[in-house]
Amino acid sequence: MMRSLTRTLAGVLAALFSAGLAWRLLCRRFNLPMPPWIARLGLSRAADLFAETRGTLTRIGALPGERVLDAGAGPGRLTLPLVRAVGSAGEVVAVDVRPEMIRELRHTVYESGLSNVVMYEADLRKPLDDARGFDRVVLAATLGEIPDRDAVIGHLVDVLRPGGVLSVTELFTNPNYVPYRTIQRLCIRRGLVLEEERRSWVGYTANFCRPARTHVASADMFSRTVTEKSATANTETDPE
Repeated sequence: MMRSLTRTLAGVLAALFSAGLAWRLLCRRFNLPMPPWIARLGLSRAADLFAETRGTLTRIGALPGERVLDAGAGPGRLTLPLVRAVGSAGEVVAVDVRPEMIRELRHTVYESGLSNVVMYEADLRKPLDDARGFDRVVLAATLGEIPDRDAVIGHLVDVLRPGGVLSVTELFTNPNYVPYRTIQRLCIRRGLVLEEERRSWVGYTANFCRPARTHVASADMFSRTVTEKSATANTETDPE
């Protein structure tokens, strides 16, 4: 009987492993979003432990009084902890492209009694025209579900204030997991500077800063270069 039970358990584990592997391959091939029922499991206490929500929040580094964008918030696994982290003086804006996720998030926020959070549907592949000046943008286990990742990073950089931070978290268990090197390349291409990269047994969080005066310095340098070239040209063409 023990041998039969062992075989049954081994068969179940093998089936789960095969199903998980097949789902991972499908997600990578077709950029499938996480099903809503799986996303809702992220609100459980067990999922908090397994996904290390508290540790992820620490690595993200949201501070009291900050204005934070939770991009691809899902049902709110990180949204509520972020709202508590920024406190009453701060604000969290949570967006997701799926209306069912926003409905779930609104219900979760309503039950929590928290008020300093705004929620609405938004496609990260398009400019977020109604959202600007964020101190921190959080992108957690979301980028792998979107085909045009470079455009997403560009739109998120646009809504950061100068000196603001784009915080990207990826979990090893996520079927759409994006390696750190890919994230680093995309962020550096958009002019961001790595502030900190921290790993844990479940994944990693990389914080990239938008330089405060890079664009101003570049404009000033360009202006000075044009002026100097103009002055040199005038000197060379002026008759003695």
